[in-house]
Amino acid sequence: MDEKKKEKMLQALGILVVVVMGGSMIAGAILSTEKNANKNNQEETPTTVETSKFNYTASFETTVLKELNFVRFAAITEESDIYKIDKFVKGIDGVKSVSISNFKTQTGFPEGEWVYFAEISIEKNASPSAVAEKILASGFFSGEQGTYEVKKSVTISVPKEPMILRNTDLNMDVNFSFEGKAQTAWVELSTIPNDSIVVGGTIQLQGKTLVNAELLESSNNTGSSKDFSQNASLNIISLGEKISYEGERDLNSYVDENALKSQLVAAGVNARPAIFSLQNSLTISVDKNYTVSSSDIDMIKGFAGVSSAEAGEDNSISAGFQKEKIDSIISSIRNYFKGKNAAIQISYPKEVVFGEILSSENAGVLETILSSKGFSVSLKQDANFDMNGLMVNSFGKELPFEKGSFTAIVNPGHKIGDGLNLLLTLTVQREKISGISGEESE
Repeated sequence: MDEKKKEKMLQALGILVVVVMGGSMIAGAILSTEKNANKNNQEETPTTVETSKFNYTASFETTVLKELNFVRFAAITEESDIYKIDKFVKGIDGVKSVSISNFKTQTGFPEGEWVYFAEISIEKNASPSAVAEKILASGFFSGEQGTYEVKKSVTISVPKEPMILRNTDLNMDVNFSFEGKAQTAWVELSTIPNDSIVVGGTIQLQGKTLVNAELLESSNNTGSSKDFSQNASLNIISLGEKISYEGERDLNSYVDENALKSQLVAAGVNARPAIFSLQNSLTISVDKNYTVSSSDIDMIKGFAGVSSAEAGEDNSISAGFQKEKIDSIISSIRNYFKGKNAAIQISYPKEVVFGEILSSENAGVLETILSSKGFSVSLKQDANFDMNGLMVNSFGKELPFEKGSFTAIVNPGHKIGDGLNLLLTLTVQREKISGISGEESE
């Protein structure tokens, strides 16, 4: 999907964060219950003139209390018959009803495509994720990442202390306190009760009275993954069959890729190195005792192999070149400025070499030949390690790793059973290690 089209789709899917005043089947449900309870304990007051309703933005940290049995679903579709989609959704196991459904579109949205939007009531024990997967598998939607969005409803705790709400249109703030102990919010499918999350959205007030709150999870402090670095000593259980190599050098001389391959074959190493430069432009910095002129630039531009030349910053010249002719170009540049009695310094672009060889090949010979060409060479090999859990210093306790094994990058020359010191990067989510990457440490 091209980026412009994807951007339009994501804009349309922004309906999930738009306030659905009065249309949502759960919006204000808890609020109504609390109002009715309060009304039973209060004397009726005289009817007053209704004040205007205003929307305010809010954001606060909270805890998820429990899941409610509602899902909000939005996805790009080319199906024009909404009743056909509704019928399919209503027939999914675990779905009780489709309370709200409609098509939404906007100016500039791709022709023949729109957003199917629905609020869905599900059975008490139904999984919101399973229901969403079945809807996406219906054939009405592509299921491609970025073309759909699904939220589920939960109750959340509310701040005990008064909070400042902001109306940006009116440039007005108001002090507000929630009367009850809970509110509803739309959250990610992966969010679960007891998670600490941050919600944001719109609160509608009539005077000081809460009319509606449309709150959406913006981050999950508990469920979000975090990375930690830690050292560990483990034994190799298996080794990869290949050794990868890469190197970098200043492109100040020409290395013929085909000649290098022939040299390696002649040395008994079956390798096919690839060489590329990040850019083919060098910078000639001239001593400030000599002022670079347009005639200097024209002269350099005329050297064989120079493709372009222009004035650079701080009395310098930037020159594009054919790397096959870099040796003669450098010689010509140095001789030219030597004739002008001007001292120069040349900065070269970087050239990179990389590839793989079988671990049975002679990696030492490969490294020697590449080093002789000016490359600083690094050799690496994959190694596998067993681990069911690790004492994670940041948590002060052992966290489980359900995958049981992982791959790290090590230096060649080891054998199965060797113990190595590794620097690990641990991805931790909900006090479990969900992923590990690592490399051999010194």
